[in-house]
Amino acid sequence: MDQGQIDQAIDSYHRALQLNPNHAPAWNNLGLAFSKLRRYDEAITAFQRAVSIDPKYADAYNNLGAALVETKQLDQAVVAAKTAIAARTWSYSWKYGKTVRRTNLRNKLLPINPVLWLASRERWQLAGMWLIALLATGVFTLLILETPNSGWMILTYPLSLFMLLLYLGAASQSSRFFVDARRSGLIELLLATPLSERKIILGQWRALLRTFAIPVSVVLLLQLASSGLSHVSVRRMMAAAAASARAEKMSAVIDRGQILAAGKPRDLVLSNVFRYALEVRDVGDLTLRTTRNGVSAVARNNAHFYFAADAETLTPIMKEYEGRRRMIRLSNLEDVFLQLISDNESEPPAVAGG
Repeated sequence: MDQGQIDQAIDSYHRALQLNPNHAPAWNNLGLAFSKLRRYDEAITAFQRAVSIDPKYADAYNNLGAALVETKQLDQAVVAAKTAIAARTWSYSWKYGKTVRRTNLRNKLLPINPVLWLASRERWQLAGMWLIALLATGVFTLLILETPNSGWMILTYPLSLFMLLLYLGAASQSSRFFVDARRSGLIELLLATPLSERKIILGQWRALLRTFAIPVSVVLLLQLASSGLSHVSVRRMMAAAAASARAEKMSAVIDRGQILAAGKPRDLVLSNVFRYALEVRDVGDLTLRTTRNGVSAVARNNAHFYFAADAETLTPIMKEYEGRRRMIRLSNLEDVFLQLISDNESEPPAVAGG
């Protein structure tokens, strides 16, 4: 930054501090701007004001120590440095990372958009989202290895849970930066800078993308893959079940709740009636014809039924019913039903004798 830009920044910090004089980061940033111009006395005053507002502000203590060194106040610089070290608790390091990490992040994101840098400083957000994505990948891999046939269907539930966690995380973080900024007074500082409202919103949007884009994409791809493969597996299982059912299809002949016979349709027909049937309708008061060996007959519902192993055997009987509705066809389960209920009646149907 050239001197003109630094002067403009100092003016923005002053205007922001007029709106909120107890904003420690603004005092710290003001001190950094004075340090760049080598106005160390003013920088020391700004840093001291920052640590008086926030006694645990480690960065301000560190900057204060550097300014004191430049003014040869070494004893006070040592005290400031020790205080900075004491202020950097494990929770601070976990929240923002080590000095190297914070410096690299600031150098990378600050030139792009200051709000992008401010909203991306806390590393637990990114770490938490990546943890969810890694857990989802681990569960995906484990279930596929352990249950390759049914794993696709089981995966739908844990992946939906992981996606829900990501949705909740994105919803909670979408406005968190502005809530914290309003509470701490940072929003007034931002509005006092040359940043436009559009750039402020864009910075928050890019920070959300940086945090959630890749983890959400990973879980979403896993969920889509699981859903697609589950659909394919279900279709294969249904096809296999249908083929098995066709191969092992069973039927039953039932009369008044009683199972008369059960088995495969073809076996039922061949074991209870012959292969071919002669069906004669509207027989009126005609009686069953005398049958020969290998022919059975049933009278039912104004119709006569004759069964034989071949159609030629039934042809002579068919001629005796000249003028009636008649046809020779293959026997079916209805014929089995007629035969079985006739066998159960007190007067069995006429069957050819020897």
